[in-house]
Amino acid sequence: MRIRWSGKADHDLEIAVIQCREKFGSIVATKFYRQVKSNEKYLLTHPCIGKVEPLAESTYDPLTYRSLVVHEHYKIVYVIEEDDDVIRIVKFWDTRRNPVTLIEDI
Repeated sequence: MRIRWSGKADHDLEIAVIQCREKFGSIVATKFYRQVKSNEKYLLTHPCIGKVEPLAESTYDPLTYRSLVVHEHYKIVYVIEEDDDVIRIVKFWDTRRNPVTLIEDI
């Protein structure tokens, strides 16, 4: 299995790192980035480690969205594409945002 970040999720992570750097400095931003990315190894060994995302269950999308908290204020939302042997991270989500908008962003 391999992990593939969507363009949107990758962009969201990039923005979060930039904001972290501006507010806390480069060292903290680098630590934050590494903390987020270190969760990829857990997903590779245990793809179902994340809980089924309850906000996405109400959609008509046949995919099962899962989420994994990767930082105090952030989680990743992903789907397991078994046919392609890929874990696709579709959203890097700031949990302080209005949860209803998560569905709109996926």
